[in-house]
Amino acid sequence: MYLVGGYQDPRGLSDQLFEEIFKTVQKLPQEIHLKLACIGETNTVVKNRIPWPKIYGVAIKIDTGEIFPAKFEVKGPDEVLRHVKILAGSSDIMNIYDNHLNIIKIGPFSYTPFQGMEYLLKVSDEVVLKHTSTSPEVEPSDYVTNIRKAVQFMIENPKATDVFKENKPHCFCREETSGLWVPIRS
Repeated sequence: MYLVGGYQDPRGLSDQLFEEIFKTVQKLPQEIHLKLACIGETNTVVKNRIPWPKIYGVAIKIDTGEIFPAKFEVKGPDEVLRHVKILAGSSDIMNIYDNHLNIIKIGPFSYTPFQGMEYLLKVSDEVVLKHTSTSPEVEPSDYVTNIRKAVQFMIENPKATDVFKENKPHCFCREETSGLWVPIRS
């Protein structure tokens, strides 16, 4: 397992997140080996007296095992729905990859549209950051766009039971020729 991302944020939220990740990993039936942890103080740089993550994400060269910083343009299937889960305030970590079946499973989970969410579609980026982020100074450039997409999704799909028909997850398998994740019936 390679952990990269969290930093030494002023509120200690990254520490809490990694504690939850480790608790989740301990419950897995597989034996997991931690190969790299670039988290906390190790992944923190201070700019203008504000702690920032040094690295937000990494990629791995499969043939050499080399790890390098990376920004991902494609973030997998149902990205907006995954943001809905976070925006809706769920503290449960969502493990979406089933390594036995080699599929991605998203949901089912519940969410409830919240009062005033339309407001987030009309206000400035700074206001969205202030009201939705735990660390507004250091969010990635696509953060506000992702929040607005999640809000729009919740407005258009107010009932999770309509999104997750028969309380079943959205499942995806990787198409061998294109490498894209395509929907499958669960």
